[in-house]
Amino acid sequence: MALAATFKFAGLGLFQARFETVALGLLVLALTVALGRRLHGEAGGLLAALLLISVRLTALTPSQLTGIVLLDMARIARYDMAATAF
Repeated sequence: MALAATFKFAGLGLFQARFETVALGLLVLALTVALGRRLHGEAGGLLAALLLISVRLTALTPSQLTGIVLLDMARIARYDMAATAF
C-alpha cells in the first residue's frame, strides 16, 4: 500500500519504486541503532548498524548482487523492507 501511495503522488517509475524500499531500509537501520544504543550503549548501536550493512549472509544471486541482506533487499522494490520495518 505504501508503494501504491508513492506511485500515486510521485508518478510511476523505477526511482519511485526503489525510493520507498530505500527509505524503509534507512528506517530499519535507524531502528537498529536505537535498539543497540538502548541495550548496549553507543558502541552497541554503532556496531549493530555496521554489522547490518557489512556482513555477507547469503550467496550471490542475480537479485542479490552483494550478499548483504539489507543492501540487496533495499535495492529491489519488494515487500521485504516493509515487513522488516513494521
